[in-house]
Amino acid sequence: MIKFRKRIALAVKKFFRERQNKRLLKQINRVYKDEPDYAERELAKRMKSRYRRIFEEQW
Repeated sequence: MIKFRKRIALAVKKFFRERQNKRLLKQINRVYKDEPDYAERELAKRMKSRYRRIFEEQW
């Protein structure tokens, strides 16, 4: 049987681990909440093809 102090220690560890996980999830969601819109995606496509051509010309 697990002693009382050990159970308390495990519960406290679990609490802080879950708290940290919630904070990390919040940060991740904050970063990914603003997905690029249509104009930004199109601009990225054009930039990608332009940089690809520049890179290929250099080699």
